[in-house]
Amino acid sequence: MSALLEFAAVIVGVVLPLVSGVQVLSMKPSKLDCDALLAYWISFSLLLPVELFLGSFLRWVPFYSYFRVALLFWLYSPLTRGSQMVCDSLMQQVGDKLDILLETIDHVLRLLHLDMALGYEQEKLASEQCPSTES
Repeated sequence: MSALLEFAAVIVGVVLPLVSGVQVLSMKPSKLDCDALLAYWISFSLLLPVELFLGSFLRWVPFYSYFRVALLFWLYSPLTRGSQMVCDSLMQQVGDKLDILLETIDHVLRLLHLDMALGYEQEKLASEQCPSTES
């Protein structure tokens, strides 16, 4: 029974989204289709590390295999739009913090670039003022 549930999890969690992705790429995809698939793969990739680190513990939780298949179906299904709910919630919580982080990184990079540019100009001026005394 466990092997059957693992097989169902692979079919629902990987094969169906993969087939949908290939179909979307082979036709002219709409933004909604692309967003839905991207949201699914983001949600799926968040689930993988959890299972990697907690997998041996989760196997002992009663009905975990059933819950896993149901969760993967909920994330993938266009009817439930579970993955879009997960991504929307994640973006609300992380979005503002990510904007602040990106602005800080941009500011630091601009300062570093300015320091590098100033250092280059100072070296150039020094080399022009002190001609070499080679004869």
